[in-house]
Amino acid sequence: MKRFQWAILIATMYLLVYVVLLDTGVSLRLASAFFALSPLPVLYMVYHILRTPYQGKELQEGEEFGYGDKRREDLWIV
Repeated sequence: MKRFQWAILIATMYLLVYVVLLDTGVSLRLASAFFALSPLPVLYMVYHILRTPYQGKELQEGEEFGYGDKRREDLWIV
């Protein structure tokens, strides 16, 4: 797995643990701590996603957007 994929997995698992804590009602204090610290895994994930170099096709001059796996004709663009 690539580094940004690990960051996504960590942030997702953190969210799932938080939701389970809220749903089960085991410890409201622990759930509050998870909520207070929740920006950390999200920022960690965003940082690693933005730092990952782009490996797709570069857009040509005059192209406003593009998809690497679709042709322009297949997108119903006139």
